[in-house]
Amino acid sequence: HGRKYSKEELWENYTYFIKQVAPVAEETGIRIGIHPDDPPVPELAGVPRSIFGNFDGYVKALQIANSPNVGVCLCCGTWMEGGKFMGRDVFEAAREFAKMNKLWKIHFRNVTGPIPDFVETFIDNGYTDMRKLMRTLVEVDFRGNLIADHVPAMVGHRFVGWAYSIGYIKALYASAKAELGKA
Repeated sequence: HGRKYSKEELWENYTYFIKQVAPVAEETGIRIGIHPDDPPVPELAGVPRSIFGNFDGYVKALQIANSPNVGVCLCCGTWMEGGKFMGRDVFEAAREFAKMNKLWKIHFRNVTGPIPDFVETFIDNGYTDMRKLMRTLVEVDFRGNLIADHVPAMVGHRFVGWAYSIGYIKALYASAKAELGKA
């Protein structure tokens, strides 16, 4: 971008932006779900990723917004890409955001490992126990949108991978509900 930006500049810009947008979202009944930086690296092209690059940044951003209409789109794959640098693992993040009543949308995907060596993969083929994650979402009574995300291609028709992922998600959900006596 031709120069390096400071964390302070980013926070000032975010504060200005969200203070303009949040009242409009409240007035119109729109909920804003903040997505984590992807990839969640400390800096990208001279821009610090201090706002949506870790758990503490999210908490501060939600506090600044101070709006019932600003919450979290928890992209599990991106969160897992960040690994220990996120400040909380994906299970803890889901629990904490749910306690805040800010967990609104889940991008349900898996990766092979954290940065710098990750590959987006199928739900059942990554380093995170997605069955445990689904159980966590059922335990916290998550009622938002849960979608397959960044689905890898499969041989044959381009929708085969999507069908596999959606079916897998539905099976994990049914299993978690049954296991926790919520079926």
